Order: sequence, then structure tokens, then C-alpha cells
Amino acid sequence: MKESVLWRRLDRAVGTRLRARYKNKESGVAMVMALMFILVVLLTSTLLLGILLSQALPYRNNARNAQGKVAAEAGLQAGLSFLRTTESYYETGNYDKLMPATTADPSKTSLDETYAVETATASSSATGTAKVVTLNYVPVNDTTSGTTAVSTSSSTHDQKLSYRIQIGYYDGDPNTTGKLVSDATKLSTVKYAVVVSYGYVNRYPDGRTAGTEADPVRTAAAIYKFGQATEKPNNGNGGHNGAASVSFVQSKQMDKWVRVTGTTFTANGDIDTVTADDNYSDLTKNIPDPRSSLCMVASNGKDGTPLQAADFIDASTGKFSEDIFNSRINNAVVRIFRRATSTDNGPWTFKYSSYCQSHGDYRYTNNWIYYGDDSIRLARWNGTVLVATDWCVTGLSVNDANANANAARLTKCGNSYSPKITGTQIVPGSNHGYSEEAELKDSDSQLMKSQKWAFYYRFINAAYLNKDSTGSYTKVATGGLVSNTTLYQQLMAVQVPQLSNTIGNNDFHRSCDANANGNNTSDSQYDGSKQCYLQVSTWSTGLSASGLSTTDEYFSSLGSAGEAGWETHQIVSDTGYCMNALGASTDNAPVLSFLCSVNAAPLRPFCNKSAIDNQYWNYSVAPQCPLVPGDESWQNIGDNSWQNDYVDYAKGGETVIDTATGLAQSTAPSKTNLTFTANTGVGCFVVTGTSEGSTLVTKFGNCTTSDDRATFYRYEKVADEGTEPEKAKFNYTYVLASSVADEKQPWLSPGVLCLTETTGLTQKRGSLPDGQKNPRIELQKCQGAMYDATGAKYYPQRWNAPDKDSSANKPGIGTSYNVTANASISYASSKYVDAANWKW
Repeated sequence: MKESVLWRRLDRAVGTRLRARYKNKESGVAMVMALMFILVVLLTSTLLLGILLSQALPYRNNARNAQGKVAAEAGLQAGLSFLRTTESYYETGNYDKLMPATTADPSKTSLDETYAVETATASSSATGTAKVVTLNYVPVNDTTSGTTAVSTSSSTHDQKLSYRIQIGYYDGDPNTTGKLVSDATKLSTVKYAVVVSYGYVNRYPDGRTAGTEADPVRTAAAIYKFGQATEKPNNGNGGHNGAASVSFVQSKQMDKWVRVTGTTFTANGDIDTVTADDNYSDLTKNIPDPRSSLCMVASNGKDGTPLQAADFIDASTGKFSEDIFNSRINNAVVRIFRRATSTDNGPWTFKYSSYCQSHGDYRYTNNWIYYGDDSIRLARWNGTVLVATDWCVTGLSVNDANANANAARLTKCGNSYSPKITGTQIVPGSNHGYSEEAELKDSDSQLMKSQKWAFYYRFINAAYLNKDSTGSYTKVATGGLVSNTTLYQQLMAVQVPQLSNTIGNNDFHRSCDANANGNNTSDSQYDGSKQCYLQVSTWSTGLSASGLSTTDEYFSSLGSAGEAGWETHQIVSDTGYCMNALGASTDNAPVLSFLCSVNAAPLRPFCNKSAIDNQYWNYSVAPQCPLVPGDESWQNIGDNSWQNDYVDYAKGGETVIDTATGLAQSTAPSKTNLTFTANTGVGCFVVTGTSEGSTLVTKFGNCTTSDDRATFYRYEKVADEGTEPEKAKFNYTYVLASSVADEKQPWLSPGVLCLTETTGLTQKRGSLPDGQKNPRIELQKCQGAMYDATGAKYYPQRWNAPDKDSSANKPGIGTSYNVTANASISYASSKYVDAANWKW
């Protein structure tokens, strides 16, 4: 101690004086010096400890606050998502959806992640309490749930980050004069909502059952204003010849293209007018002549009057009534209208019909989906999603072979059977992906109710009729196909002056024009004496219609592709068309975006084209037509021209989610070739080069993943577009493997290239420079959503997306619907924002 610097300094400062005072008695001086030394050391240590604590504690608190904020933000987004969903009901007058029927009970872990109603302290209420919506406990970093950010609550969550939500409704701005609305009978007055999310770190420090609960670390709050939904039209001009929305049926005659010079919209966000000319200096602004597209509208089954939204309002409540809707839709017929008209000879102003506007007067009756079970269903917007209803287009009864041709009717959908419903891939020579035997025995199956439709250049009933031993047509989809004997049925269009004229009318056409070779591009609407209906043919030994052949396309498949997809060995674009090496027999044949052959069993019209057209055929086996026990031999398709849309690939793996943030951390794509089978051999799809603009072509022979032009990474769902748009660009894509540095995190690689469905950019009005009427597939920079000449949003790089039937951001559907909350979001510690202080 005496050798230390501190001791020597003390000795110089006070030691001499102490020795003089004590007459150089060292023992007394040493004692005093030692005590002073200890005192200085203690004071210095205390000072240093204070400094260290002042540095460490804020860091600890900041880390804890950051964790709490993550939890609070997750809860805030969940609450806003709940409001976006309930707003769709609010808009139709179903206000009771704002208040869940479940009563909250914090003691029940089974209710932790269920929206419920609780009674909260409310200083603004005369009673001191009010009812608010709550979500009691949701973990956000549950490591027990694998890659899932949020999982079912249990006692194992006690040491996790979590959040709790409360939502209150107001009849006005809660920051001014708005009053809290908790009476369920007054929810129609709601104009605003307040979401408060509480972020916890270790909410139950002593375990869930101990009764000890910690305070929230951070709280996030937001004000949500109802009625602020914004809609951006998405009319699907980005795909195959401007692939029609599900509201539309489209004819083949699309050689006429126009250049868009301007677009106006209705108050509902639908296209109102498009101005265009025939100046093709900028081909990126090209769209097909919109007069060539048609839309379908559910109409009164007695007189053919199109049904409007007002027809489903309950006069006593002023609200949309599900009961009235179901009553009036039952047995409705389907009218067909022109999407747009124009009296100009060019430049043009195209006026879009209210019949075909997805969010206008006919919004409940003009949206359709060719569903994954091969039914054609009326659909309806539910907030951000277009959802299929239980009403299906129905043909003539399978129990009445002598029924007259008639207008197609809407009836309740039967039970579904298809490989996409079961999620089972068809294995040639082994299975069809589902039980056909069970389907035939089920009298309420869609097949037996004439609601299951295959698609092969037109919609064809998946059932067929054969004679029994007495000569009567009682055998439904049983036995082989017999020339001039087996009966088939199809859907087409017929123009008549009124609904009654559809009975017995087999004068089918490719469009609603009386001329069978018409292309829809005249100026008149299909109304008045030129009414057009979706018509069901009589049961017939052949389905040849006026002007119909397999070399032309007459109907689109409603922007969807039924069961087609991975389960059926097909690669379906976001517009409902398939990768297809049409008629390829040599290397370097272009891969096109072409109509999918939806080979719905039992008929499989692709495999039986000549049979259903009552022609002679030679039997052979196509890869699309598997031979399994009980099947008949399949034939080669018409004109010996194979549709090579039978493509195999390895599916990608799951995305790893960061359990702390809920964000995509890494992916597990497959490294795969796209292999096809044709009558001349097997091969794969390859790109002509490894740079942007290279096109996809055929290559016969064996392919391996060592070939950089034939090798792709297949990604499934990577991330949510709303929260991680850069990562979501890779959702359901095929990425050229050589263009990405780290396949697990492709968003970090610049210049990544994706297979892209082209948009007809090389096509002109009356001229097809490349000799192709169908868009090709090429490499373009991965970019997710794109926009066409009218500003419509579409996804030409997504293939075999599993939500094809109901995603609102798809060109086969009609619009992109984005609900935005008021940007009033705040964060604070729990003592500043809590249920008692936030106007409850």
C-alpha cells in the first residue's frame, strides 16, 4: 500500500504536518493515513460504480424497450388487420361483425388468440366502463412453433415477448368530439376506431398460473378511419392477350391492339373510359381492343334482367341481406355484355360498361372464378380478397339425356372432387389425385350435379352419358367413349331477343355475335333485342359448334385455370395460362403462354378431343392422359398437334422466419429443371441466354442442373408483400440459378432474373411481327408487381401460386384493393398510454 502512487501523494500532502503534530510518532501517523487512504478508495469506487451503472442501465432499458416495441408493433398490425377485415362487413351493413360474440376471459388460455369483447375502464363513459374488442395474449417470439412467428398460446409462453390488443369504436374523431360506441345496437354510427397494443417482455414472470403479471413495456396506438379504402383498378391487361378478368369472357380475335393515351376512373375505382390510338411507337402502352372482351352478369331467372346490388337490400334495415341474395341468385341465368364500346374510327374513346365494373352497381353479380374444383362460381369481394361463393354454373341434368338446350343456371354448389382440392399430384399409371369412385357414388358431387367443367378451347361438362343394356342413357361417366353414341355437353354463347328463346337453341357461337366468325369488335352492346346468354348445349354425340376448331381460341378460362397446377403437372401463370411448347417436336421451339388444358375427370376432353367432336381417332397414350386400372385407352389430340403443357419440377421448401421479428430470414428453394414430355420424346425448357430478354425454348434430351441455361431455383411463399415487398418479389417464382449469388437470400443479389410472362409487347394492330399470337416466356429482372398501360397491377413472374383462386392482386380478378389506416400512430411507455387514459 505504501508503494502506491495514492499513498505517496497523501504522504506529501498531509503526512509531514501529521508527523509534526504527533512529534514524529509514526504509529499515530500511519493509522490516520491508512484511514484516509481507505476513505479515498471507497469514494473513488462509488463514483466509478455510479458512472458504470449510468451507462449500463439505459442500455438494458433500451434493449428491453426495443423488444417491447417489436411486440407492440406486431399487435398494432394485427389490430389494423382485424379492422380491415371487418370493414368489408361494415360496408355491406353487417355492423355486428365489429363486435365478436365471444366474451373475453383472461383465465382461459384457449381464448388467448381469439378476438373477444371485454369490459374496460372508461373515463369517458357515464358508467365508468365500456365494451371494447380485445385479443388477450399473443406470443411473438415463440421458439416452440418452428418457423412460425405466432402460435397457439400455452403455459410455455410465459417467458416470451407478447402483446395484448384493445380496440374501441367511436362515432367521430376520438381526438376531438368523438364518443365511444360500445352499444351493439349503435354500431352503425361508428366512424373511427382506436387500436391500442401493449408490448410485454416476460408478462408472467412467475408462470401463468401464479397470478403475477408484469406491466407492459411499450404501447403502440393508432386511429383507424372507416371509409378510407382506396382501390386501384387491375383489369388484367398484362397476360395472355390481355388476359380477361374473372368478370370477363374473351374471344380469340385479338389481332387488333390499341395504344392507351389516357384512362379515367369511376368513384369506385373501376375504369370509366380509355382513350387510345394506333400509334405504336411505344409498344409498352398496347392493350387489346377492349371491345373484344365480354363480362358475365348473374340475372333474374324469370326475365333475364341483370341483378344489381340494390336488389339485395333489405328494405326494413337498409342493409345488404344474405338471405335476399341467396333467394334471388338461386336459379339465376347468366347474361353476357361487352366490356366497352366506342363509336369512333380512331383515335378512340372507349366507354366501359357499368355491367362489367367490378365494384359498381353489379358488383355482387359480375365477378367469377374458375375454381380449383373445376366449378365456375359467382364470386364477391370481401375486403381485400375476391372470394368464391357457393353458387355454381349448372348444366343440364345427368339424369335427363333428352333435356332441351337452355340457359345455364346458378344453383348451390355440390361437393368438390379434384386433385387440387386434395393437394395430391396425379401420378400417371397410378392415380388421378382423388377418388373418382367416391365422386360417382356421391349424388351431391359437383360432377353429378353438372357443375364440374373441364376446359379445352371451351367449357365442357366433365360428365358424359352412355347407354345401358336397355339402350337408355343411365350410365353417367361410366365405360369407354363410343363414337356416335356417347353424349357430351358444353357451354357457349347464344344471342336471342329474350330469355325464352334460349330453350332448345343450339345455335352456339364463339362470341355473342350472330355471325359465328364474329370477333366482338362492333360497337353495340348486347342488350335489348340482342341479348346474349351463357347457354348449355343439349346432350349430344358431338360438340362441334359453328366455326369451332382446335386451331383457334374462343373462350378464355375466366383468368383462372381450375384444377391446373402442380397437382396436374402444369405451370400456370398469374393470368390463368400455362407454359406450353405448343406442337414442339424439335429444339428451340418457343415456350408460349397458352390456354391450359384443364383435363377434368372423368371426361378429360384433351385426351378425347376427336371423340367429343365425333370424329375418327387413333389410340395412343399422351402424358396428360394416364392409364390407370379401369381407364380406356386415350387418343392423340386433333391434327396430331401436341399441347406440351405437361411440365414437372421440384417444389421449393419453406421460408425460415425470424421468431423475434416475424420477418423472412432465409429461404429453401429447390434447384430444378423444367422437364416436359411430348410424343417425340422428353426434354426440358431452357433459356436462349443468361441475360435479361433471353427467351424460354425447348430442348429435347436429358437435362441436368449443371446446365446453367436449364437450371432454376423454385421459390414458394417467401414473404408478405405488405411488410417485406423486396423479399415478396420472389413469391412463387422461377429464378435463373446462375443469376443469384445466395439462393437462400435472393433479395441480396442485384440483377436476379425471373421467368416472366410477356405482355404482347411485340404485337401491333393487325400485325404480328414474330408470327405468334401468344406471348412468350422470357427472363426479366425480378420485380414482383408490374403495371400495364391503364395502371393496372399484375404479377407476370408468379407461377402456380396456391392462392390463385382468391388473391385480389391478380390480373385474372380485377382490382387491387388497399385499405389504409389514418397515419396517427404513436408509441409510449405504458404509464403514458393505457386503457384508462386512451379515451375508453
